[in-house]
Amino acid sequence: TGVVVTVGKDAKKFDGTDAARRLNSEQRNLGSRPIAHSDSKGDFVLEGLPLGETYLWAKGEATRMVWSEKLTLVEGVDLHGVVLTVPLPREDELISGVVLLPDGRPAAGAFVSCAYVGGGRNGSNGLWAGTDGRFRILFEPGFATYDLTATDLDGRYGSVTQRAVRPGTRDVELRLLEQGTFTIALRGPGGEPIDECSISMQQEMGPNSWGVLGNRSKPLGDGRHELVAPKARMLLQVAAAGCRTYKSAELDPPVPGSTLKIQLESLVLLRGRVLAEGKLAAGATVSSFKVLGDSVLHVSGFHSLHQPFPEATVTSQDDGTFELPYEGEDPLWIRVELAGFAAAELEPTVPANSSALTIEIVRGGILEGVVILPNGADAEGTVVGISRCDGFPRTQRAAAGGRFRFENLTPGPWQVLRRERDFDPTSMSTSTSRGPGTPIEWSCEVSDGRTTRFDLDLSRP
Repeated sequence: TGVVVTVGKDAKKFDGTDAARRLNSEQRNLGSRPIAHSDSKGDFVLEGLPLGETYLWAKGEATRMVWSEKLTLVEGVDLHGVVLTVPLPREDELISGVVLLPDGRPAAGAFVSCAYVGGGRNGSNGLWAGTDGRFRILFEPGFATYDLTATDLDGRYGSVTQRAVRPGTRDVELRLLEQGTFTIALRGPGGEPIDECSISMQQEMGPNSWGVLGNRSKPLGDGRHELVAPKARMLLQVAAAGCRTYKSAELDPPVPGSTLKIQLESLVLLRGRVLAEGKLAAGATVSSFKVLGDSVLHVSGFHSLHQPFPEATVTSQDDGTFELPYEGEDPLWIRVELAGFAAAELEPTVPANSSALTIEIVRGGILEGVVILPNGADAEGTVVGISRCDGFPRTQRAAAGGRFRFENLTPGPWQVLRRERDFDPTSMSTSTSRGPGTPIEWSCEVSDGRTTRFDLDLSRP
């Protein structure tokens, strides 16, 4: 019951004898989509899988991951009777115990992490204790001892760590700690007290491991906020309207009763206006995106020149003006979108060095053509993908005769490629690598107000 089943395409690269690579494969494939959980009979159903060769992966809360043989999925044909046997762990592969509150009652739902370090490897895995506070954790093999940490995710009690726990140990008792409080005295750019804010805190859980604490601050007035003092090193983040987000360095655990003074800086705004066909454009979406630096990013198979997720987004006012907040000093891509118009992008801009911007958007051009398959086969239904390497690819399925047509395209170079599936912006896939990467091979050039013809020739290998 409750075994997670998911889909992954790289089982052929999987080496179960290499502990580090196996762990990476498990974590990567557990993040795949779609997933399903087996029912009380062990049955599961996965829908909407990609066509072609694939593999299924399965893992229970306290089991190693197993994977299927290579499967081939054909459109319109369901695959039944796939069996994945998930082995039960031996007792010497587990560490078990109980998490207790300071008064000795079970700590229901406490989080238990098992950290390991040595031989050039480090990391942690964890789970939630049951309603009786008990846990059985499957540790990563290959280490002499492990550090167990129990945490109350509501932040009511202090975390506790028991170090050098040997494999197979039973009845480990982790008793959470009573905690004192500390106060943050929060001031704005002009020294004014700030009562309305959001404060989040992370606590060190183990080597290179941090956990978010459900530690709600208690406003005391006059810019003072009371929080439970963690027992381990912490990271703080404070957000308030009109101010830059404050992000602390690693801080030593505060002394109960102490006060930490924080003064926020003014929010910096990039100002400008949007024009559509020469007229002031209200309701346009203006967003900023980080540059990639030395990385090469692919979004759903297409090269992308910047991150696909915005740093900030605002809407232009009735007079076309906008004020876009930004953090830091790094250059940003600026993107403008408005229904019925082609998206416009400004190449990396350093907001601190920029005067008010004027961004003009146009209706854009049209790209049309046909898909050509080997032996003159009908290409209807072929997925055609286009991209200008901005992290926002578009796809459509070719109509009768393999015809396709895209409208409102940004003037400039475009790629036109066959894709395996339709692009879904709510579940895009990304991959990142280091280095310069390969040059972008553009397919055609689109001009504003004109129709560009490009046929996607798939008749040759």
